[in-house]
Amino acid sequence: MRVELRPMVVMLQVCFATGAVAQVQPAPPVIAWPMNGQVIHSKSPTLRGTTSIGTQVQIRIVRNDTPVLNGNAIVGLDGNWRFHVEGELSEGIHTLSATASRGLAVSNPQVIWFSVDLAPPDTLIDSHPPGQTNSTIAEFGFSVSNREFVTYECKLDEQDYFPCDSPTTYDNLDHGEHTFLVRATDDEQNTDPTPPSHTWAVDLTAPNPPEVIAPEDGRYVNTEVLEVGGSSEEFFQVVILIDGVARGSVASEGGNWKLPINLSSTQDGSHSLQAMATDAAGNSSLPSSPRTFIVDRVPPEIRIVKGPPVIGNRKRADFEFTSSSDLHYYLCGLDGKELDDCGSATSLFDLKDGSHTLSVQAVDKAGNRSLYATHEWLVDTLPPAVQVRTPELGASVNLPKPFFEGRGEPHSTVRIFVESAGSDEFAGEVSVQWDGSWRRESMASLEDGLHHVRDEATDEAGNTSLRTEPLAFIVDTVPPKARIVAGPPRYSNVSLATFILESLEGNSVLECSLDDGAYVKCDTSYTFELSKFGQVDGAHVLRVRAKDVAGNIGPEPVSHQWRVLTQRPAAPTITEPQEGATLYTLIPTFAGKTVENSKVELFIGEQKAGAVVADENGNWDFRTSKEMEEGTYTLKATVTDPAGNEGLA
Repeated sequence: MRVELRPMVVMLQVCFATGAVAQVQPAPPVIAWPMNGQVIHSKSPTLRGTTSIGTQVQIRIVRNDTPVLNGNAIVGLDGNWRFHVEGELSEGIHTLSATASRGLAVSNPQVIWFSVDLAPPDTLIDSHPPGQTNSTIAEFGFSVSNREFVTYECKLDEQDYFPCDSPTTYDNLDHGEHTFLVRATDDEQNTDPTPPSHTWAVDLTAPNPPEVIAPEDGRYVNTEVLEVGGSSEEFFQVVILIDGVARGSVASEGGNWKLPINLSSTQDGSHSLQAMATDAAGNSSLPSSPRTFIVDRVPPEIRIVKGPPVIGNRKRADFEFTSSSDLHYYLCGLDGKELDDCGSATSLFDLKDGSHTLSVQAVDKAGNRSLYATHEWLVDTLPPAVQVRTPELGASVNLPKPFFEGRGEPHSTVRIFVESAGSDEFAGEVSVQWDGSWRRESMASLEDGLHHVRDEATDEAGNTSLRTEPLAFIVDTVPPKARIVAGPPRYSNVSLATFILESLEGNSVLECSLDDGAYVKCDTSYTFELSKFGQVDGAHVLRVRAKDVAGNIGPEPVSHQWRVLTQRPAAPTITEPQEGATLYTLIPTFAGKTVENSKVELFIGEQKAGAVVADENGNWDFRTSKEMEEGTYTLKATVTDPAGNEGLA
């Protein structure tokens, strides 16, 4: 590492004067080269600069506080000056001082420092071709480590140096060894005395194909990995080709090579195996003579093309099998027994009732075994059980097409028959669910009256049961009627309600609904407290319907409406005449408003004038029956609501 120290320069201004006339001090000269702090690579440089026309330039160079030289520069008519250093400057930091003079007047000095570095350029090769290559093109990149501005010269083999730039490319190179050199020259004409070089070989000769030893020609393979091996020249890279496609590579060591090839993606069948060798220069040989191997590592597929139905009632079973490959033999086993040789068609005899499983396996000529093909079936020679549970014996139903329900063997088919008036009618069929239950609406429309139902079942094996014993039931589609015999009056002032009810059909029950509530069972004598159901005062309605044992419900319930008034009504209002009014008739009309359908009594003074009933809206009016005498009167009205409650005063 070079450390350069810049010297401290003290500038002094000196004034010269003669006896009586002072001369003007010229401006300091300009040093154009070298620049302040510049590193130069010449021991005899030519210094340059400018000064005022008509002045002289004095040069002084100092190193380590020791003067190196003094001299006068050559100044041109245009003010440019130069100074060639005679002798040799040593390496290191120098101080350059230049002053201008005209007569006795001398300028202040112009001072800079510069450094002298006499080391030659250091040329570096940055990029180059590999030591061995089969490319006839070579490109080189280069630089210098200790200069900013240089020129380069390149040399290839026995050729002369010639000017070049980085990068430099050569093409059409001959087969054989080549050497490249490059050197740099700086602007002081210093040339790298030890140019770097790079030697490489261009190899255009292809190697001989490698020899494949394993596997042997025509070998069958049923593994996922194929071991391939052979011989070749030392350090050659051997590429394995299967069906012309590269599948891997390995380096030859000691003249031998070995490489496992994964065959997981290789289909079954005949394949071609070859090998190619690539030398260090990248030249590849021709493929070796093809060697054939057969991949048969996929187990054969087996299919049972014929067998008994899943459920059957035969004690014999006939089977036929097929396989997807060139088959050697089949292995068969019944109900978990050891597999034994069997042909492509096999029959089994004297099978017992119950579940059976036949397992079959195919073995191909390569020894691959297929997955097991199985056939499961059930031998069932017993007829299924079946019964009807709904409707119950002697029950009544209210549908002309009633629903029948029962139990049976899962997945069997139940056929239903209804006997009516001596005729036997088919009513439908249904499959028994997995839980043994079945349900079916009758296909036949039955008239009201007595009927008998019977059924039979056929299971999945084809066995059919005997018909069940007849079960009697009644079809009743006529809904019963209810009647309200007695109930509360239209208006009532009590919260207790009592009804007398009846059904017009025996063996039926009554259901009641108060004020659109849910229907509940009720007796023929039905009494209840309104306060238990909510608000007492107000309008109420009781609806009554009958329900028979067949489930028929009267389509239109009968109803009873009444209104409960337990509070005393307010005194009626008098709208005519108004308070203090003067009437101009002797037979006036009085009017007002009160509770609807209430009785209003009118008093003129203390004498009752008459009574009137308010309409549905509570309006009332009354006209006197005889003429009144002129005078002042007091009119009073009292009310009694329709429930009998007397009004407030």
